Amino acid sequence: MKESHMVVTLVRHHWLPLKRRSISGSVTWLSTDGMTVVSPGQLPVGARVNLTISAAEHELKNIPAQIVRAEPGAQGSRYSLRFHKQRLLQHDGDITLRLLGYLASQNMYSG
Repeated sequence: MKESHMVVTLVRHHWLPLKRRSISGSVTWLSTDGMTVVSPGQLPVGARVNLTISAAEHELKNIPAQIVRAEPGAQGSRYSLRFHKQRLLQHDGDITLRLLGYLASQNMYSG
């Protein structure tokens, strides 16, 4: 697998402003269904987040997702996220899904 050239910023949703936080990490796997991210930050399983994915030529913003798994590791936590396609499709999500598919295939993240 190629080394990640994509970074992602996760912004947590929470009704209490003190619990809203933002972390950044590296994308290790990407598909139109979800992604895996390695980050030194800490967020709980089940947290709803909005993502910004930055690649060399593209930036995708406000992608709704949920953390479905978190595993501690030597370089930080590894998070598995599932995209909320219903919420994404309500706001020009078809284009975003196509770009996610393109980025996954071009960068061999869907391995």
